[in-house]
Amino acid sequence: MVYGLWGKKIGMTQVFSEQNKVVPVTVIDVANWYVTQIKTKDVDGYNAVKLGCVKNKYAERSFEVTWLSEPRKYFSTFKEVPIDSETAGVEVGQFADPSHFIAQGDIVDVFGITKGAGFQGVVKRHGFSGGKA
Repeated sequence: MVYGLWGKKIGMTQVFSEQNKVVPVTVIDVANWYVTQIKTKDVDGYNAVKLGCVKNKYAERSFEVTWLSEPRKYFSTFKEVPIDSETAGVEVGQFADPSHFIAQGDIVDVFGITKGAGFQGVVKRHGFSGGKA
């Protein structure tokens, strides 16, 4: 089982549960993530999968093994995801499809980092108080 996933927050929506209660839902774009390396306990000392996000200009193409020879050219971001000891269904070059490890109806914790807040003054950004008036 994979214990993490990266993506871009698209927005929020809501769905109704079986008890007719409204549940807030975060919509995340996880497209363009591929398995670039499999780390095993025998070789690396731990089990993990290294994922790479394909750059936008190569996103329309299908994955090619030659991309792994020049990873910085084709991938913009790399993340390492810890997994259980079982790596049977994971292969290098495979699309990191969330449906492989998240079932419909599963509750998942989502957290993020706010970016693009623009220039902030020291009072707002760090909580400093102003001087004497």
